Amino acid sequence: MFKFPPLFLTALLLAACSGREDAPPTVTRQKAVNQLETAFSAADKGIKRQINATTAALKEKKYDAAFFALESVKSDRRLTADQLEAVRVSMQVLQQALAEAIVRGDSNAIRTVQMIRGIQ
Repeated sequence: MFKFPPLFLTALLLAACSGREDAPPTVTRQKAVNQLETAFSAADKGIKRQINATTAALKEKKYDAAFFALESVKSDRRLTADQLEAVRVSMQVLQQALAEAIVRGDSNAIRTVQMIRGIQ
C-alpha cells in the first residue's frame, strides 16, 4: 500500500480548506506585498531592507527567503499593530502558496517546508 508523506497530506488539506465558503477571504500575493510596503513605509532602514527582501522573495516565489525574512521582521519588538497584521497576512499568503506549490509537486516548495519543519 502506498503511503503519502505527512507533508503532502498537510498541503492537500490546506489547499482543500482554502475554498470553503466559511473561510476568510483569500488575499493575493500582490495585496500582501502592497500591505507590507504600506505598513512599513515609515520604518527604519534596516527593517525596510528586510521588507524589500520579503516582497521580492514573495513576488519571485522564493519561499525560503520569504519565510526567513518574515520571521526576522516578526521578531522585532518595535512593530506597530498594522505592521504585525501585514506580516501575519503575508505569512498566510506564503503558507497558502507553499501548500498549492506542494500539491503541484514543486520541489522548491517541498524543500522549503522540510527545512521549516526541521527548525521548528
